[in-house]
Amino acid sequence: MKNDSVFISLLKQTEENGIIRALNGVLGRNIKVNMDFSKSACDTPIDELDFSARASNCLKRAGVFTVGGVIDAIAEGRLSRIRNMGAKTRNEVKTRLLAFGYSQLTPEQKQRFLHSVAGGHS
Repeated sequence: MKNDSVFISLLKQTEENGIIRALNGVLGRNIKVNMDFSKSACDTPIDELDFSARASNCLKRAGVFTVGGVIDAIAEGRLSRIRNMGAKTRNEVKTRLLAFGYSQLTPEQKQRFLHSVAGGHS
């Protein structure tokens, strides 16, 4: 079963290299994933995600101060309309958001997430 081999590869790569490198290495660079965030995670200030100065300044100038605000901006397609936020900065924001969200998951939730990603990319 291809899904199982993708899952096993993702699990191994995630443990060795972290979620971002694992997803890029196993599934390629242009993938889309969905992740649920808890209320407390959504209330986290963006300063805790260690964005670059450009990303942080762009988000704050656009009135985005929390992880939930970043999620809303992505969902509504507003990131591409933020002044001085080019493709590289948008990628940084999405990447750090995914890494933060993954770090908030329990081990069981991490496995379910990886299973869902493996199943959607077979």
